[in-house]
Amino acid sequence: MFNKFLIVAMMVVIMPLCAIAGVKPGDLPANAQWYFHADLQQLQKSEAGKTIYAFLEEEAFADVKEDTGFDIGESIESVTAYANAEEGVVVVVDGELSQDDKDKVMALIALQSEGSDSGFAPKSYKGANYYRISDHDESDENDNGNGSLDTLDEEAFFCFDVKGKILLTSSAATMERLIADKGRIKAAKKDAGTLFVMTADRSLIQAGMQPGEFGEEADFDSNIIQNAKQLAMLVSDKAGKLSIEAMLLATDPAMAESLGGIVRGLIGIALLDDSMEPEVAKIIRSTKVDVKDASLSVSVSFEPEEFERLVKQGI
Repeated sequence: MFNKFLIVAMMVVIMPLCAIAGVKPGDLPANAQWYFHADLQQLQKSEAGKTIYAFLEEEAFADVKEDTGFDIGESIESVTAYANAEEGVVVVVDGELSQDDKDKVMALIALQSEGSDSGFAPKSYKGANYYRISDHDESDENDNGNGSLDTLDEEAFFCFDVKGKILLTSSAATMERLIADKGRIKAAKKDAGTLFVMTADRSLIQAGMQPGEFGEEADFDSNIIQNAKQLAMLVSDKAGKLSIEAMLLATDPAMAESLGGIVRGLIGIALLDDSMEPEVAKIIRSTKVDVKDASLSVSVSFEPEEFERLVKQGI
């Protein structure tokens, strides 16, 4: 159940309303390996976002409600997650569960941990309770992991006691730092804000990664990722349309131009498929590819009803 809760959090959880919603450049550590932000309030509020929210509600949230009894949409406003070498995996949820919901989650996790030598261990820091869930003994060496969400399968720490926040980390030290800072993410210094974040007036989901920050042990199968310094993605509501944008910063302008040619070629090949649904072909045909210096951008926008039709058709 705990893993299911985490996965759903990453979907909403697998992305405060203000002039620019969501995270902005400088809001996250500059050395983040990857980041993800999803604004549930905007997903429910905006015309374009409602279609995505309805899909998530049917495909994921319903299972969580059945297993735990609480409604994610009523409890969670937004989810921000990232990982770096210093802090490991960090998930900060804006929202607060009722005491009844907290009790249910705690009971389910405790039941799941029964029979384990290490299992479920309560801790305290600066007056806030937090909990360790692990499949190995606490005396084992504890590091921050490799930045992958799989790290949380081995050891995770969570806390409900910071007002308006639900905190999840792969490191006890990071959890205690978050508790001390009242759930605030350690943002980049002004002179080190190198992390690229795409924004919009009505951001719904934001994500990105810096392949170079994963270290030499990272093994990316994709040639595109291997030749990228940074990648960023944004799903937003633009004038009522669902907009999907992606940007890649390549190692040099020549590489960006080559990757742009590959993307345009893939679009052309896809359109040759006679079995393709007309709705899909329409969306692919409207996709824009642009290369400027070392940056490659790909964008497409379409009516929310088109997304809804694709979902119903299982595409």
